[in-house]
Amino acid sequence: MKKINIILYCGLLLITSCGKFLDVKPVGKLIPSEVKDFAGLLHSEQTINYHLVSDNNMGSSLTGLSEYVYLDDKVIKYFYTPSIVILSRLAGYSFQTPYLNFDKTDKALSSGCYKAVGIFNNIIDGVTGLEKENDIYGQEVIAQAKAGRAWSLLVTGMSYGPSYNPSSTNDTKTIPYRKDGDPTSLNPDRATVEELYQNVQNDLEYAAEYAPLKTKNPVLANRATANALLAFMYMNKNDFANMYKYSKIAWEMQLQNYNGDASNLIYNYNDFEYEIKTPAPSVPEGADVETKLNLKSPDNLHTKTYHKENMLFRTEIKGLISIRPSEKYLSLFSDGDMRKKLFLLKYEGFTKIVNVTNEEGGTDKVKVTEGIIVNISKSSKMKVSMGLTHPELLLMYAESAARLNKSSEAMEALRLLRTFRYSPDKATITDLSGDDLIQEILNERSRELPLFTPHRFWDLKRFAREENKPWAQKSISRVIMGKTETAEINSEKFQLEIANSYRIDNEHWNLPIIQGTWSPYKW
Repeated sequence: MKKINIILYCGLLLITSCGKFLDVKPVGKLIPSEVKDFAGLLHSEQTINYHLVSDNNMGSSLTGLSEYVYLDDKVIKYFYTPSIVILSRLAGYSFQTPYLNFDKTDKALSSGCYKAVGIFNNIIDGVTGLEKENDIYGQEVIAQAKAGRAWSLLVTGMSYGPSYNPSSTNDTKTIPYRKDGDPTSLNPDRATVEELYQNVQNDLEYAAEYAPLKTKNPVLANRATANALLAFMYMNKNDFANMYKYSKIAWEMQLQNYNGDASNLIYNYNDFEYEIKTPAPSVPEGADVETKLNLKSPDNLHTKTYHKENMLFRTEIKGLISIRPSEKYLSLFSDGDMRKKLFLLKYEGFTKIVNVTNEEGGTDKVKVTEGIIVNISKSSKMKVSMGLTHPELLLMYAESAARLNKSSEAMEALRLLRTFRYSPDKATITDLSGDDLIQEILNERSRELPLFTPHRFWDLKRFAREENKPWAQKSISRVIMGKTETAEINSEKFQLEIANSYRIDNEHWNLPIIQGTWSPYKW
């Protein structure tokens, strides 16, 4: 393949702000001149990294917007300070809106979503410019770019705007659905929620028709992945008929791609084990030695982005420093669940030596510690994706079937996943139906999906639309430093704010400038 030297930049002139364009364009010594050159751009790290991050260390405010996480007051008091660079993570946890510093670059938009979208748009425009958009290979490349664009803009729009409401017009504006690869072209108006979902649907329907049947690397969407993403989109619209249609198509198509054997798509955690070291690593009293050991799997690929479970890989974002699972989350797991055995490990919690004034007015050094706590270690033991996995696809299939009262079909899918996740003596489950079945599938979803991705945040937004259901909830409350903080899920406290620089550069968005000083730390 011809070597391509590419410089990615926002805007063409030094006086031009990238906030006006939210886009990038490839320029340099060589410009892609063949479809395969544009296909190579699909693998760019910019397409898989930094989505919805709020700081340079891959952290996100969204990880705190869940009732499944807990932050000890000692950590807030002795680690987080008003000047700490990752304060946006604490802002989300404590519901101190705006969560992002509105006077700085919005990394969730610029470093994540729109750099990826800029590359995808240039691929689409480039293949079209070569007049290869009707060739099979050209269609495949465009399809994969459209699938990537749709995922990036959908999850970002879901995070910056309200949830889709089947009972409303969904005319609230969220983010622009940019399709133009020319950086000199100004941004379109912000899309309404309805327009966002319609554009995503159009992109994914194209991808579901023209994407290749198989891909070697899950950073690219194959045809099954495009159908699974359609199911994900319809799930977030509460359109369970279409969620069922596309999740079933995707699951059966991917099974066919891998010889009809689900074990080629999902790891059996009964086959995982921790390495044995002699002598065993030293850990604090009460902690699990597994915290210092490597996890082994039969194929030894579980630490790679291309391991068998990843369907659309996107880099995981990080949670708060010293954050841990809440009691509500831990209560979801029972003995015999291999995820509990492998990943819910005992660690030494937050520890710091601090200066404390004594009775004589002097200073004593005191050790502040949480002691031994249970934390989830999955992301340190295997590669975790905030994109899409085969287990999530299977659970979308199960949930949609249950929602449509196809109980036997839902139970079959649920039982299949349990064979890979529970010890053989605990994998069996009695028949369930109705809300009991849906609740158990949703519990399984919570156990399965990574704790520090926005999945629970997105799920809460869709559950908040439902009435009189055991999984529905309208708000989250938590006690922080002795005071109860509450966030209504159907409110702006479950949305990110667009930074002032983009508001200034895009006057046609009619967004008022956020006034004041960003100072979410209030203790």
